Amino acid sequence: MKQEFVPRCTSKTINKILSDELKLLLYSFIDQLVANDLEMDWAQIFELKSKAINEKYVLHITHRQEHPFRCQEYEVESNYPHFNLTVWILDFGDYSLMLLPEDIPHISFDPFDEDQYFDDLYFDDLFKYEPNNFRPDN
Repeated sequence: MKQEFVPRCTSKTINKILSDELKLLLYSFIDQLVANDLEMDWAQIFELKSKAINEKYVLHITHRQEHPFRCQEYEVESNYPHFNLTVWILDFGDYSLMLLPEDIPHISFDPFDEDQYFDDLYFDDLFKYEPNNFRPDN
């Protein structure tokens, strides 16, 4: 099955920690790979680390997957002065989920139970966008 990472939802923790722009940016990296018809792992891993360069903050983003292995790095201007975070985006087929690894014990969901209520997740209109319309500022 081809991984497409739609529809999209986030954990409550992600909604509190990450700006909408940063969430869209992370998904745009995935969208670029999907648009190029590359084989995608169901688990996408982003490591975010901020650093100061010439009195400005830069967010260094490492995006990787394990099967097949792929790793890409990006740098974008940032408002996050002290940031060191790992974000997972998981594709379950019917939906994708952006979360922190430490969210796992706090989210009770069964990806195979279509009738359950996701009270710890947000299905948000934020992610109903055209991937080509989002351009991060460099």
